Amino acid sequence: MLRKITLLIVCLCYITAQAADSRIVLPAEVDDVTFYGVDFSLVNIIGDDATDQQYLQAFRRINELFVTEPEKYNIAKCIKSNISEYDFEVVNALNDAIDMAQARPLHSNMLSDEELAAHIAQIPVAGDGVGLIIVADNLNKTQEKGYFHFIFFDQATRTIVAKAFLKGKARGFGLRNHWARAILNSMKSLRVTHR
Repeated sequence: MLRKITLLIVCLCYITAQAADSRIVLPAEVDDVTFYGVDFSLVNIIGDDATDQQYLQAFRRINELFVTEPEKYNIAKCIKSNISEYDFEVVNALNDAIDMAQARPLHSNMLSDEELAAHIAQIPVAGDGVGLIIVADNLNKTQEKGYFHFIFFDQATRTIVAKAFLKGKARGFGLRNHWARAILNSMKSLRVTHR
């Protein structure tokens, strides 16, 4: 009996921890957001033998889905804020410059808070207001899951305002559709509130 109670407590703690990671609380004044798309420049690709060129092409095409299929990839609805601008120039430049040899490590670790803060601080953006970027962490073909950081940041100071670490089940035919589904599924698990 004690074993069952212990197992129940562990499961509840795990569920609570998972739910906590999917929640973001934004200040009430954040109602317009510039969306920069999905940044794959720090990604680790695990267990997939698709070519580097196929991945680079898929990364660009995934970001295009937010514009070509806005009902399905409705980031504004997901974050409960207006998207004032879609600006994929920054992430397209970052994604085009990926060293694919580094993107396929023998052993993979998730990105730390420090690595994410340093990355956001170096993103070449200008202006005021809040930006949103989705930083891809791991695309794990073995697990059929993608892991992503949804990061809201102050565009003037490039400091992180709020973030969530989410995972999404990958599926679909073709590289783009397969990993775009993981992003979509992670978007569906995001819970944003304004206070």
